[in-house]
Amino acid sequence: MNGIINGVDVDKLAEIIRVMETDPSKASVKFQAETKWISCAYSKTKIRNFILEGDEPVSYLGSNRVPNPVETILAALGRCPQKHMAFYREGLQREEDAFSP
Repeated sequence: MNGIINGVDVDKLAEIIRVMETDPSKASVKFQAETKWISCAYSKTKIRNFILEGDEPVSYLGSNRVPNPVETILAALGRCPQKHMAFYREGLQREEDAFSP
């Protein structure tokens, strides 16, 4: 029993890995999103039970109320590898300081 290290439940992570190694079809995930244009450069996208908003800076005819799509992608590109590095490191059972925000 390893418990939680840097916010990662190492026991659950190990169980997920065992399940996926035993039955690779369990690793399959379907991603989908539905986007609705609202006005000018503003739109909303539904992903599962979440709503992401997109807009543009005033210089691109937006109202600058929320991040634009490129900024949202940049955020995703930063979060995804960071999460995977944490899971990988904890899977190796190396306790270190948590990643800085």
